[in-house]
Amino acid sequence: MPDYASRFNNLTSNYLEPAAKMQELAQNQGIEITYYPSGPLLEYHPAKVTDPPTSTDELLAWADPKDPANGWTKTWAYLKELGRYVPTYPTKTSETMKNLANGTVDMIATTTGWDINPRALGQVPADMKISTLKGFHWVTDAHYAIVPKGITADKLSAILNLLRWMLTPEQQAKAYDKGYFYPGPAVKGVTLSMAPAASQQVVQQFGRPEYDQLIAANPKESSLPAAQQVAAFDMWDRGVGSPGAWLVWGVVAFFFLNLAAVVGVAVLLGTPAAYALARRDFPGKRLVTVLFLLPILLPPIAYGIPLATVLYKYHLAGTLAGVVLANLVPSVPFVILVMTPFIEQIDPRIESAARMSGAATHSVFLRVLGPLLVPGVLAAAILVLVRTVGMFELTFLTAGSDSQTLIVALFYSVNAAGIRAQQSTDVMAVVYTLTMLVLLVIALRFVNPTQLVSQIKEETTG
Repeated sequence: MPDYASRFNNLTSNYLEPAAKMQELAQNQGIEITYYPSGPLLEYHPAKVTDPPTSTDELLAWADPKDPANGWTKTWAYLKELGRYVPTYPTKTSETMKNLANGTVDMIATTTGWDINPRALGQVPADMKISTLKGFHWVTDAHYAIVPKGITADKLSAILNLLRWMLTPEQQAKAYDKGYFYPGPAVKGVTLSMAPAASQQVVQQFGRPEYDQLIAANPKESSLPAAQQVAAFDMWDRGVGSPGAWLVWGVVAFFFLNLAAVVGVAVLLGTPAAYALARRDFPGKRLVTVLFLLPILLPPIAYGIPLATVLYKYHLAGTLAGVVLANLVPSVPFVILVMTPFIEQIDPRIESAARMSGAATHSVFLRVLGPLLVPGVLAAAILVLVRTVGMFELTFLTAGSDSQTLIVALFYSVNAAGIRAQQSTDVMAVVYTLTMLVLLVIALRFVNPTQLVSQIKEETTG
C-alpha cells in the first residue's frame, strides 16, 4: 500500500471507524472493500425458545437443564462446558442453517448477515428471531481485495482504478446486497436509500429494526490478527469443536441402526410386492415394473433433491425416519428386482397343493413359501445392505448433525475447515472399511445368483 497510497486519497479517513481498524489488519497488503459488525447474535425458533438467554450464564443454563451454581470466568472453560450440551458443531454455514430450518437445533450463534440472508433466500423460516447477550461487543468482519505479485504495470493500474471506483459511495451501496454482509458498506455516508431497489426491499422485509440501534450502541472489536486467529481456531478445534469418542461412536451406532431399519423395511415391503409381480397379471403391470426400476436406473441426485425438499417440508429431514425413508426409495425396488425372478422359479403348484390341503394364506407364506424364499431374501438383504452402506447422496441431503451415517460423517470430517482431530476420522474410516470388507466376504460366500436359481429348481422339482 505505501507504494500506491497516492491512488487512494484519504483512504483511512473515508472508512467508518470500525472499518478503518479492520483495514489495519490488512498489513498494507490489501484494500478493505466491505465491512459489517457481524456478531455474536443468537438466532432462535420463537415457538421453542420462549425466553432467550441474555447472558453467558443464562446461555449455559438454557443448554443445560440444570442451572449452574457459578458463572464461568475463563472463556475456554466456559466453551468446553457449553460444548457438553452441543451434540456436534457443523463445519459449514449451510449445514448450520439447515439444522435450524429442519428443527434439528432450536438456537444457533449467528451474525447480522447470517440472520437476514438465509431468511431472504428461504433457507430458514422468516419468523426466526434474534437475541443478544447483555453488554456484548460486536466482533467485526470485512472483505479484502488483494493484488497478486507479478502482474504487469498496465493490469496493476487498471486494478487499482477498479478498487478506487469500488470504494465510491455509489458502488459501496451495492454491498447491502441481500443482507449477506449487513450493513456492508465500509466507507462513510452510504445509506440504505442509496442501495439498489432489490437490496432495499430485502432489508426492509427481512432486516431487524433493532439492528441500527444495536450497531450504534454496542462497542466494536476488531478480529484477531492472523497469527492469533489461527492459534485460536487451533485451540477451538483441539479443545472444543473436535468430536469426542462419544460422538464418533454415536455416528457408528446411528450408522448400524439405519442399516438395520432400511434392510428390514425394504425386505418386508419388497418381498410381497415382488410376489404380486411374479404371480399376478394385471393392467399396467409393465408400467408398474418400469416405475419400480426408475430409482435404480436414475442417479440418486436426480430425485434426491426433490425428495429432500418434501422431507424438509414435513420436518422429517435430519431424523432417523427421514434418512431411512430416503434410503428406502432405491432399496425397495432393488429388493423387488432381486426377488421377482427368484419367486418365478418356484412352482406355483406347490402353493396350490398347500391350499388344497387346507392351509390358510398366511400358513402358505410362512410354512411353504417362507423356507423356499430364505435364500432369495438373504441375497436381497445383503445386496441392499451393501448398497445402503455406500449410499452418500440421499443420506447427505437428508441427514442432520445427529443423524449422519459413517460415509457422510467421514465426508464432513475430511472436508471440514481448520484442524480436525485425526483420531476420530481414523476410527470412522477403519470402521467403514471393515464393514465393507465383512459385507464383501458375506456376499461372495452366500450370494451367487446362479447357485440360488439352481438350488430353487432342485427344491421345487425334487
